[in-house]
Amino acid sequence: MELWSDLKDAGEGFGGAVNCYDIQNIIFDQLPYYDTTVSYILRYRLRDWETKGIFSNVVLSPYWLLKWGQYRDQTEYLIQTDRTEKEEIVWYSELAKAKHKPDKMIFSYWYKGTYEENELKELDLRFITFEESTIKNIKFQDCNMEGSRFIKCSFTDCTFAGCNLCGADFRGCSFEHTSFDKAELTAATFPERSVPFLSISVEQLQVIRIDREGVSA
Repeated sequence: MELWSDLKDAGEGFGGAVNCYDIQNIIFDQLPYYDTTVSYILRYRLRDWETKGIFSNVVLSPYWLLKWGQYRDQTEYLIQTDRTEKEEIVWYSELAKAKHKPDKMIFSYWYKGTYEENELKELDLRFITFEESTIKNIKFQDCNMEGSRFIKCSFTDCTFAGCNLCGADFRGCSFEHTSFDKAELTAATFPERSVPFLSISVEQLQVIRIDREGVSA
């Protein structure tokens, strides 16, 4: 509304040369930008919805999702939860599809599974979630894992070489022989007890967030 008022005031200064329809078109052109910005903010604000009790009065099924947007066919995912245990073949099937459909794994949710012996290279895994899962001997290489979440997971013999892990959440996780060599870790959150044992550089230490029993710093 502030932008709308400023444009109207500016138009009046030119004797009506900028009419209301011009202003309306300018505003409409800006809407996708505003929607994307709001979506980005809400994804991180709502990621702790359980601990904050945000949806405590809502009856939720094991699978549900929340979107944001003005039009149904132009909405963006904010949260997706899928607490249904999947067979191992589903994991391999979705990975195979991702080779031909790059956005297949974005916002995917993996619950109480064991995932091992994979080499995942240059995949788009933004906002992927693993919950209460065991992850063994998986090589993530040059993957986009911005905003990914790992809830109470254990990692053994894993690497994240060159991955984008901006804003990733590793709170409550345990690590054994896990490397983050050349990974982008800006604003990624790690449990305080694990930091001394992680293979991360001095530069990476300066940009991560440390969770001290629920208090990130």
